[in-house]
Amino acid sequence: MKKFCLYIVCSLFISISFGQTRVDYRDANYLSCDSASAKYIFQTGRNDIDGRWVQNIYTPEMRLLSKTSYKDSTLDIIEGCRTMYHYNGVVKTRACYVDGILDGEVLCMYSNGITRRKDIYQYGNLVEGACYASNGMKITYFDFEKPARYVGGIPALYTAISVNSQSIKIPETDKITGNVKAILYINAEGSIVDVRIVQGLHPLYDAEVIRICKHLGKFDPAELDGEPVNSTFPLLISF
Repeated sequence: MKKFCLYIVCSLFISISFGQTRVDYRDANYLSCDSASAKYIFQTGRNDIDGRWVQNIYTPEMRLLSKTSYKDSTLDIIEGCRTMYHYNGVVKTRACYVDGILDGEVLCMYSNGITRRKDIYQYGNLVEGACYASNGMKITYFDFEKPARYVGGIPALYTAISVNSQSIKIPETDKITGNVKAILYINAEGSIVDVRIVQGLHPLYDAEVIRICKHLGKFDPAELDGEPVNSTFPLLISF
């Protein structure tokens, strides 16, 4: 196989009047499923007021769990607020973003309404921050967002890709060069639960990327306010 070049970006994998609405049923890993098996219901639509796209996540009983405002229909870049809720309806997390970057106040609370975290960001830079125990006492500060990380780091990821790669020796691919963009869907336990190609190069190369990714093994899962969460891990692999 031709030499790999790898580029990695991590991101973390929430009612208003919608002009149009799409409803998706998802399992515990946020993957599409039928309505009978759904653990979550995703409602996505365009806000008629500001043109942004909003995604609400509900339980099957239609209890609102989260609401996120995005720049456009790709749902790649958070623009505005992301608000998450405890099952009792108390706000769990409210964070402000500009171009997908934290900007403004981040407020987190325990289910009893006591503040868990209060941060201030200025376009990605932490200006001030504090974390608290459920009794209101200040505790050691920890980061609000932590992206998924391959166990062993980037060197180990390169090694795993190299070890699991197989040669593709077919004349029709000899003169084909370029990139395959894939997204790994990683659950809160750090397992890869799905691989999707977002920019293909050739069916054989695309299939090889999917095969390799499914053999990569464990990640340290992403965390949000200290709790493991489902996330995405995009890869750009060059042939």
